[in-house]
Amino acid sequence: MNDLDGVSGGPLPALHRCLINGSATCAEILALRGAKVNITDPRGQLPIGVAAQKGMLDIVEVFIYNRVF
Repeated sequence: MNDLDGVSGGPLPALHRCLINGSATCAEILALRGAKVNITDPRGQLPIGVAAQKGMLDIVEVFIYNRVF
């Protein structure tokens, strides 16, 4: 585990924090730097699912384009 990741179901991981801010650039940088994209937030949600639910299609595209899901 590194500073980019939390524990599944634990405190909000960095990638999930990007989703709160709606930053596709942040999400892309973290994903390309090795952030775990299959880690869940305390509600059990994956980053790509959260982005899709919030209508953040630019972030979903980042995940799909970089195949980081």
